[in-house]
Amino acid sequence: MSNSNRREFRQLFASVWSTFKSNYLLCLGMMVPVVLLVLIMAVGRIGAGIWFTGDESDVLAGQIASIAIWFLFSSLVVIPLVAQLLYRIVRRVRQGPEACAGRYVQLAVLVLIGHACLLPGAVIIAASDPNQYVEMKLAWNLLTDGVQEGMQGAMDPEAAAYADENQTTEQDAPAGPQNEMAVIQDSKRQLDVVRSSRNNGLQIVGVLAMLAGGVFLLTWLPWSIMASLDPKENKSDVQSAIRRGREIAAGNLWPIVGVYIIVIFIAAASSACLLLPGFFFGIPLALAMVPGLYMCLRGELEHIDT
Repeated sequence: MSNSNRREFRQLFASVWSTFKSNYLLCLGMMVPVVLLVLIMAVGRIGAGIWFTGDESDVLAGQIASIAIWFLFSSLVVIPLVAQLLYRIVRRVRQGPEACAGRYVQLAVLVLIGHACLLPGAVIIAASDPNQYVEMKLAWNLLTDGVQEGMQGAMDPEAAAYADENQTTEQDAPAGPQNEMAVIQDSKRQLDVVRSSRNNGLQIVGVLAMLAGGVFLLTWLPWSIMASLDPKENKSDVQSAIRRGREIAAGNLWPIVGVYIIVIFIAAASSACLLLPGFFFGIPLALAMVPGLYMCLRGELEHIDT
């Protein structure tokens, strides 16, 4: 690959920033369905994990269900739909034609292949904390029991005070407050036991495996998806889309990784510090990232002052 096809970090980030500024309202409007899809996936994954874990604490079934929901829902629903939205930014910048029609199956196959690279890390992380959903269920039960005990104490302070100060046996006080406290203490003990099963070393290995898989995906997946939708590329099969994605990113991996790190940090920090900056700045900036990088890597947006 010639040096003329290589892009520096500042060129790539300038492209993302320019795309964000010129398409801010479009990114802002896209944020709502994207955030909604991600929330649905997150709630579905947690719900499936807790549901399949069940009262019998079948941790294997819970973890398998959780990973399956993430793998299938994100591959078949979230990423293909988000990709269609992101291509609208490319189209608006170019003032060009609509995305290629009938590419849903191709997008889904590309994402399934890509997410398969993340499965080892996801499995290792799940194995490092096998009782994750048992812990969530116990924590929820502890929270609800504490709220109920507090409400009962507020409604009947004399009985609560008697239970706290005067009881010595189960027969010495009203059963309600004592039973509630016993349930709470038992839940706390179970929660401590469950948390002790975590393997922090294995969790670090899983996170590193996920990061390695994510870096590998940046060598082809986002650009293959965009090339599948781009009429200028018109890659109508999975193999040619993957090949073109690798060509687009060739020689630019670390600048791409650098832009991803900076933009994701900005989005995460602005969302964590206060929701409004995240909604109105961080997340829209993250949505402009792939379209901006894609056009810059293809040699478009050369007019940007870097």
